[in-house]
Amino acid sequence: MARFAAHQHGVVGLAELRAARLTGRAITRRVAAGRLHRLFPGVYAVGHPRLTPDGRRYAAVRACGPGARASHLMASALWGLRASAKLEVTVPGRRRGPREVVVHETRVLGEAHIAVVRNIPVTSLARTLADLADVLAEDRLERVLDHAGRHSAFDRRQVEAVLDDLPGRHGAPLLRAMLGTPSAGMTRSALEDAFLALCRRGALPVPRLNTHIAVGPRLVEADALFADAQVVVELDGAQTHDSTPAFHADRRRDTALAALGFQTLRYTWDRVTGEPEAVTAELRAVLTRRLPAGR
Repeated sequence: MARFAAHQHGVVGLAELRAARLTGRAITRRVAAGRLHRLFPGVYAVGHPRLTPDGRRYAAVRACGPGARASHLMASALWGLRASAKLEVTVPGRRRGPREVVVHETRVLGEAHIAVVRNIPVTSLARTLADLADVLAEDRLERVLDHAGRHSAFDRRQVEAVLDDLPGRHGAPLLRAMLGTPSAGMTRSALEDAFLALCRRGALPVPRLNTHIAVGPRLVEADALFADAQVVVELDGAQTHDSTPAFHADRRRDTALAALGFQTLRYTWDRVTGEPEAVTAELRAVLTRRLPAGR
């Protein structure tokens, strides 16, 4: 049991217990003695019930039977896309699971749709994105896709192929549209999320976020950079740069960038979220004027 549990996040199922030649009575005795702890029907923790998050995920998958895969938000956590403690599993065909686990039934779970992460059966990164497109709001899906784009397992063509395998998914058109736009980079605040969503809603070019520009011998960081137009957008939250030295440092940086041909625009949370149409119109006018012909 210990050998099995060591490779399975401290969890064993009836198959391993039978392989260890334990009878039903022997299993019952070990449960009573605290050597096994029942997690779900036919799934046990060995030694103690204090499982890691991955132990809980593995147990949930085992509880849903052969061919089951961690999926949706649970898969997103395994792939490092979005934190979640939710237990979600996709199963082939029609099957029920424990009430603590959200079970999704599917008729399509081929090789392109499955993977293993940290010894846990999981939907592939491409299938996970397809599933998340059905359940996440647009801004959250944008952020997840930006994270996925940095993963070594990410392949745009595989995502397209998985979507082809799943006709009729209501999130597919949005995900396909997002796959056709360049990645903005990692966001670091709700204001950056809101600004990126504003650009996409307004069909503006997608800026690079939190990128660096060489100004003489040093690098300065831009919150958002429209490189082709040489436009920098600084996103100022309520607590940002409220000291006099920081205020003057920002203006010195703006003029240094202007000397290199960059135009700097500054937007606050109130403007991005409260006046999105006006901000979009201003950005479009500036970018149209500064973008090279034909871009």
